[in-house]
Amino acid sequence: MVSSVLNFDDDCEEGAEAENQRLKRYVVLVQAMFRSKQAQEDYMRMKLTHEEALEKKIAFFFLF
Repeated sequence: MVSSVLNFDDDCEEGAEAENQRLKRYVVLVQAMFRSKQAQEDYMRMKLTHEEALEKKIAFFFLF
C-alpha cells in the first residue's frame, strides 16, 4: 500500500514536470510567433475573420 502511494506521488511529480516543460515550449512558440511579421499578419487576419463571424452570428440572432 505504501509503495503504491509513493509510486503515485512519483507519477504526479513526473506529470507535473512534464506539464511544466510543455508549457515552457508553448511560451517559446508564442513568443516566436509574436516576433514574426508573418505570424502577426496571420493572427490579425484570423482575429478579423472571427470578429466578422461573431457579428454575423449576433445579426442572425436578432433576426429571429
